[in-house]
Amino acid sequence: MAVCWERDPSGHSLLPGAECLSRTSPVEFRDSDANCLEIGLVNNMPDAALEATERQFRALLDAAADGIVVRLTLYGLPDVPRAEWGRRHVSSFYAGIGDLWDRHHDGLIVTGTEPRSPDLRDEPYWGSLTRVLDWAEDHTHSAVWSCSPPMPRFSTSMASAGVRSATSASASSTARASPVTP
Repeated sequence: MAVCWERDPSGHSLLPGAECLSRTSPVEFRDSDANCLEIGLVNNMPDAALEATERQFRALLDAAADGIVVRLTLYGLPDVPRAEWGRRHVSSFYAGIGDLWDRHHDGLIVTGTEPRSPDLRDEPYWGSLTRVLDWAEDHTHSAVWSCSPPMPRFSTSMASAGVRSATSASASSTARASPVTP
């Protein structure tokens, strides 16, 4: 059916037939909202990939929606290093990460950024990333961690934060989901 941005980067208004998208207050999943999914996308990709990542996930969600309206809210971790253009883009089209803490999403997608440190725990965004991980456990039905750092380093750091390996976690039934690499 339709995937609509909560703060649309294209500047378009909500699509016709997407009435459940016009709510501005935090929402809880309810049976009456069965035809509308609330999805959060925490986009931590580098500046050059921000818009392409937004388009790719919107297209994937649109292809999978099968008659369900999807309300997509964009978030970014505040500690991910960004140039001026990236900071402007995120502040213009993304909800603040603080808004995430008071929301309940049916699903959450978290993208990664190329680590600069040999250990993820030394990255400036590590504290925010682990807070998102903890939040997802109690505030969403499912989470997808779409990250691309070298797996051994990523696995070790995430294991210390309590993330189970891909072989021991069910991606479709756990909010504390496993990291996924392309």
